[in-house]
Amino acid sequence: MKDEDINELSEKIHHGLRLAEYRMLKEKALHDEDIVVCDKANNIVYIPAKVALAKLEQDATYATIINKSERKFPKL
Repeated sequence: MKDEDINELSEKIHHGLRLAEYRMLKEKALHDEDIVVCDKANNIVYIPAKVALAKLEQDATYATIINKSERKFPKL
């Protein structure tokens, strides 16, 4: 594989992971569930999915994914 093919595949995989994370957070927020994350000190922390989703929607990295996913797919 050429470097550009590898980069394209990597970008598609990362896009899919970001979209899956966004959809998971939307579903958990819909049901008022928490998510489990690890903080900087490697402690397990439970946070409401609504809080995580709000922060994610402000992240510029996810802006195009959120906008595209809202147009292409039905809302959860």
